[in-house]
Amino acid sequence: MSVTKGNDVLSFENSIVNLGTKIEAFLPMIKQVINLAKIGVSSTQNTEDDKIVVIAETVVALLEGGIDNVKSTLTPKQ
Repeated sequence: MSVTKGNDVLSFENSIVNLGTKIEAFLPMIKQVINLAKIGVSSTQNTEDDKIVVIAETVVALLEGGIDNVKSTLTPKQ
């Protein structure tokens, strides 16, 4: 007895594959943002509040203007 997949199942599978492809495309940028956040965190005075602020600023900069904006936001603060 063979079972055939319905259109809904095939459509769902295609959606999952497409989502995976989109996530893969963002992985290099996500890794770069994480590395930039690590650099920003290591350049602070190492209090937990400073680290949280740097990470939050990194995320906001990414959402607002992409990776170039993140780079300009994470200049070490004196």
